[in-house]
Amino acid sequence: MKKISLILLILVPFFCYPQFEKANNEMIKDTNPDFENYENLLLQATDYILSNTLDVKDPDFIGASKIVAFWMDRDTWFGIPIGTKFHQTLSKDKNQKFLNIISMINYILHQKESNQRSLKNKPVKGQIYKDQDDVREVQLEGAKIFLTYAIKPENKITLSTETQIYLEAYKNGSLKEELLKN
Repeated sequence: MKKISLILLILVPFFCYPQFEKANNEMIKDTNPDFENYENLLLQATDYILSNTLDVKDPDFIGASKIVAFWMDRDTWFGIPIGTKFHQTLSKDKNQKFLNIISMINYILHQKESNQRSLKNKPVKGQIYKDQDDVREVQLEGAKIFLTYAIKPENKITLSTETQIYLEAYKNGSLKEELLKN
């Protein structure tokens, strides 16, 4: 019995193929992937990342992150408005900037799915990009999602002194005003 248990213990990891890694490999095989076919997968990947403990060694976390990274470099119907002072204060430690981008993508896709709202965040002629309503909304709501994720003790994310200002503003309900200062 011990031999069977040992064999199973050794072989099970080879047969347990992480869900997102498999989906990512299938997506990459698609020579010209159409975002519309993978939009739900991207939403699931961002949901997975934001609802689980930050573990860069977890195969599903890795697979989900690869899916997000793939679509960050591709043409989608929306832009990701990262040009804020808040985003600049985030550290590369624990992939804070990447997690903020994931938070914004998650918000955009949930708005489309749940509220039938398309927050495109594309430049509009005659408007200053950073002042567009959709851009401000996505930056604000993405920051809220990121900060909520970052302050969970199990994620062990240390925010810089500059980012702490935004965290305090979030906690006291003045994050929007703090983000608009920039």
